[in-house]
Amino acid sequence: MFRLISILILLLPLSCVSEPVSNQDLYHLYAQLSKSTSSGEVVGDREKYFTPKYLSDVNVTEKKSLFVLKLTKYIDSIETQYQKIDSNSGCLTINGIDKEKSPVSLFVEYKKINSNWLVNYMYLNFIESKKEFINKAICPRDIEALKHNKTH
Repeated sequence: MFRLISILILLLPLSCVSEPVSNQDLYHLYAQLSKSTSSGEVVGDREKYFTPKYLSDVNVTEKKSLFVLKLTKYIDSIETQYQKIDSNSGCLTINGIDKEKSPVSLFVEYKKINSNWLVNYMYLNFIESKKEFINKAICPRDIEALKHNKTH
């Protein structure tokens, strides 16, 4: 009995250890990015959240260019979220409501670089109704292709 209690006491601190960022779910990383965007810190912290490839198209001195860093601010409240993760990439679908009370979906692609998950691409999709919410994780380029095929 004493051994069992001793083992449980030894294992208790291990259960309180937080996971390293590289193993956290993508939604948690999205929430951190969204918080940074809301506080206005995202421009200064951009290397913490985005891949060099994504940042290569951003000019921090142009307000219009900074739009791509701040896409998370267009979602006022989140309805649902879905994610899928491979070994070095992942996709997150966020369905929510914008400040004008209209439905919107944000599709985020993550890449794992040096054990850190970074945003590699984002696509914001304004939709007509909640019925158009996507109920699974889809990568941004895949949703763009679907929309493109519907218009042609």
